[in-house]
Amino acid sequence: RKIVGEIWEQLKNGAPVPSDNLILIEGFDRYLIVNCCLGELANRALGYIIDQRLSRKELIRNWWADAYRILIELTVGINESNFRQLVKQVLPSTPEEAEKDFYERINERFPFGYYMKFVAERFGVIERGLCLGEERLLDLYSRFKQTPVYDETIREVLQEKIDIETVKKMVSAIRSGKIRVENRFSIGKPTPISYHILNKYAEIP
Repeated sequence: RKIVGEIWEQLKNGAPVPSDNLILIEGFDRYLIVNCCLGELANRALGYIIDQRLSRKELIRNWWADAYRILIELTVGINESNFRQLVKQVLPSTPEEAEKDFYERINERFPFGYYMKFVAERFGVIERGLCLGEERLLDLYSRFKQTPVYDETIREVLQEKIDIETVKKMVSAIRSGKIRVENRFSIGKPTPISYHILNKYAEIP
């Protein structure tokens, strides 16, 4: 009943229901919510891609992802005049662009220092059980770049934590028309389906 009620509220508000063949990008306050049902690993990969794309114009403050949506906190408020322009910058236009953005993000601000620590421990190049702060985790990237430690970290991340291939397939499906992308600018309150991630991470009433 709760699920049916939520979808009914979504439709009653005139908003599309996200699915495996429809992505809904919603703007609310200073947040963009990309509702896409790709699963947690693919949405995490898409989050890194979006982060890289919006960082080029210093538009992103933070982001979070779950299996059904990505929440992006912007450095600017969203209004009717800038919403469409912001939406255009979110998704890559080709699978090659998606992959390029992902690896650029890794090279500029390596986000997998935590995983690299465990790989380095297994290789025996750092002591096991060390408690490393954020800065020292970032140092691991420059220390072990272009080494087997880096290669193994990326291999494990792409296998267990990130699904870039599904994102590339999604981009291809958007280009071919198999997946539709719809946009919605919400004033006053977000749609019921977007509210879940906003309620979890954002400071909104």
